[in-house]
Amino acid sequence: MKSLHIMLFIALSVHIAYAEIVSIQEKFSFPDTVSDADGCGAALARARRKALESVCGLQVSGGSGRFKNESIDELSLFLFEETGGRIVSAKTVSKTVEYHRGAAPESTALKQCIVSTEIEVKCDRGNRDPAFAPNFLADVTLNETSLREGEELTVSLTATDSMYVSVFQYLPYIKAGKNIFRIFPNERQPHDYIKKGDKLIIPNTGVDSDYVYVAQLPKNKDHVVEELMTVATRKRVSFPEEMTLDDFQRILSEIPLYERREVMIPYSISKRGTVKQSSSP
Repeated sequence: MKSLHIMLFIALSVHIAYAEIVSIQEKFSFPDTVSDADGCGAALARARRKALESVCGLQVSGGSGRFKNESIDELSLFLFEETGGRIVSAKTVSKTVEYHRGAAPESTALKQCIVSTEIEVKCDRGNRDPAFAPNFLADVTLNETSLREGEELTVSLTATDSMYVSVFQYLPYIKAGKNIFRIFPNERQPHDYIKKGDKLIIPNTGVDSDYVYVAQLPKNKDHVVEELMTVATRKRVSFPEEMTLDDFQRILSEIPLYERREVMIPYSISKRGTVKQSSSP
């Protein structure tokens, strides 16, 4: 038994990737139960996203909308930089944390982090191909997005186009080092080419009953939010089994937009005996 940490627009055109530096100011409000570092991290994530959108334009992809609210969870601090470009470098020019309390005695104390940044953005090549897997966001599903520790996770993909597929687990609570892990292709399911009309199930317990993914909590955690990231490409891409977020984004940015699709699905894991929590803020 394998355990898992549970873990287009317009016609095609090619343009030369370029880098541009932009100045961005963003803010994020958060309760005083959240650390200043996490609150300012969320403000910086917003600034990075705004820089990408302003320079490269918004390339719609699954999961991006959840960054527009004020809720705090692990994924609020994660920015999947594939909106048509990537962050080359980010410099924090200034950072201020202000403390606010409502007029009512029982009101919750809030803090607000305001960051001013200088961010260098490099745009990816090309535009999305509307003919390649246009419904990829709906093609990939999980059996459950709110799991308890010990429950099994299954990924399903119905291929509306012939494609090469790679699936990754992202653990945002690992703050340093490798936190993206490839779960497909793997030793049990080594073939990454999926023909149009085929259905891929990971893991395929109908073929191998000992091959399952089981949700596990890291030590000293009662609840976590993780993310499943699925990438479809026209040509085979050799992703490492383990990567940092920077490594993953660098490899992805080298693939022209018209040759790939991506979808990100967050899911939560809760301790047994507790109420299941939603993966969406």
